Amino acid sequence: MRSRGRFDGTSADSADIREARSSYRIYRIKRRGFGKDEPRGIRAANTDGHISRNWFRLNVWLPAREAAGLGEGVKVHSLRHAHASWLLAGGADIATVKERLGH
Repeated sequence: MRSRGRFDGTSADSADIREARSSYRIYRIKRRGFGKDEPRGIRAANTDGHISRNWFRLNVWLPAREAAGLGEGVKVHSLRHAHASWLLAGGADIATVKERLGH
C-alpha cells in the first residue's frame, strides 16, 4: 500500500496529482499577490570586455569542432600544442615559441 504524500515508484493517483497541482497554483497566486516571484529580466554578466570561457566553448568552439568533423577528444588546448609544434617544425627557435605561447 502506498502512503499518501510519498512517491514510492508506484503510479500516483490522479486525484493526488490534481490536489498537488491545485495547492501549488494557490501557493504561487498568494506569492504573486505579495509582489514575489516576478518574472526575471535578462541576465547579463559583468565582464572586463572579455568573453566568458563557457560562452566561447558553447558558441564558437563546439560548433567549429563539429563543422570540422573533429572528435570529442580534441580540446582547445590541443590547438596550443599543435601551434607550438608547427612553429618548431617551421624553424622557429625555442625563445620565439615561448614568447608566442606566453611563457
